[in-house]
Amino acid sequence: MKNYGVFILLFILLISACKKEEAIEEVEDDVVLSSNFLIDNSSQWTVRSERQLGAPHPFDDYYFIDTVVYYFGGDTSFSKITVYDFDSISDYPSTNIFYKLNYLKKEYSWCLTYEDPFSSPGTLNTTTGTACFIRQDTVHKRVYIARSEKTLFPMLNDEQEYVLYDFNLNVNDTLPYNAWNGAIASKFTVDSLEQIVINGKELKLYKVYENNYFKRGTIIEGIGSLANFINSNGQLIHFQNNEIDFYPLSNEY
Repeated sequence: MKNYGVFILLFILLISACKKEEAIEEVEDDVVLSSNFLIDNSSQWTVRSERQLGAPHPFDDYYFIDTVVYYFGGDTSFSKITVYDFDSISDYPSTNIFYKLNYLKKEYSWCLTYEDPFSSPGTLNTTTGTACFIRQDTVHKRVYIARSEKTLFPMLNDEQEYVLYDFNLNVNDTLPYNAWNGAIASKFTVDSLEQIVINGKELKLYKVYENNYFKRGTIIEGIGSLANFINSNGQLIHFQNNEIDFYPLSNEY
């Protein structure tokens, strides 16, 4: 397979710039989150990922570029059992308000046998839906997630909510059993913690590593992972809300 690195970056940035207005128009006005919440209700994440399916080239293999925009819209109440970590689960479910995290996904695909991403626009498939439900605990500075679509979180239980982020951690603390790493039997430990400034806002920046597989990641308070807000797969290429307009690829984080 050809090296499409430069093309991919330019292509994705062009897509996100052209399409983010379309996603903003879909945000519903009934979502009102407190200013004390960790994730602002005006927040919007644009994530891209690449993948290839099929037999090795030049046999009918397919190449995909996915661009997904996540944004809040609407709320609902659930009664969920809270999973804090591997050994700590609440005894009884509690009812809380969750905010819908919707998505707009644009998938471009090429059959590499007869299509060249350098010269062919590819085939576009657009899907929308609710990716998951988000609840925030301002006292403990935690963000919780509850599953919406089983295809996005096959390992999560419908009856439970999971810690997605914990912004109260310090160096050497371990992230609890969480959805961000796929809810698998591995833990992330905080390797370093520093204060950074983005658009005049002072935020915590966490460098974390996965204990079992030596995978590393970066998480920013109020933004989330620089891989993908709701999991560790992909690349965050743009984040924006009423106060921040942030392009991670343009910064050395």
